[in-house]
Amino acid sequence: MKLCLSALILLTFIGFSLVIDNRLEAADADVPVDITIENDGYHPDRKEAVYFSHLRHGTQSKIACNACHHEYENEKNIWEKGDAVLACNECHDMLASEGDVPKLKLAYHRNCQNCHKALARQGKNAPYNRCNACHAKNQPKK
Repeated sequence: MKLCLSALILLTFIGFSLVIDNRLEAADADVPVDITIENDGYHPDRKEAVYFSHLRHGTQSKIACNACHHEYENEKNIWEKGDAVLACNECHDMLASEGDVPKLKLAYHRNCQNCHKALARQGKNAPYNRCNACHAKNQPKK
C-alpha cells in the first residue's frame, strides 16, 4: 500500500512539474504566457480586443518568436529570442502607414492572417477570414 501511495505521489509531482515546465518554457522568464491585444484608441464599437496565447502559439504550435517579433536591418529580420521586445505601436502608427511600415491594425492583420492562412492550407484549424474567431466576446482578459 505504501508503495502504491508513493508511486501515486511521485507521478502527481512529475505531472505538475511537466505542466509548470511547459508554461515556463513558453513564458521564458519575463514573457507573459497570455496577452490581450487591446484596441485602445480605435472607435469603441469596433471589434473586441484579441486574446493571444504565447503558450499555444510558441510551445504547442512551435511558432518561432521572430515570426511576430521583429527588427529589420537591410530588409532582414535580425530580432532574436532574448532581444528586447518593443510595443508594436512604438514602430507601427495607429492611424497611418509610414513608408514600408504598415499602420498598426494592418500589421497585426497581415501577420496573423497570413500565418493562419498558411496553416489552413496545411489542413490545420486556424481561422483567418472570420473576424469574431479572434475578436471574440467573452475571451479571457489578461
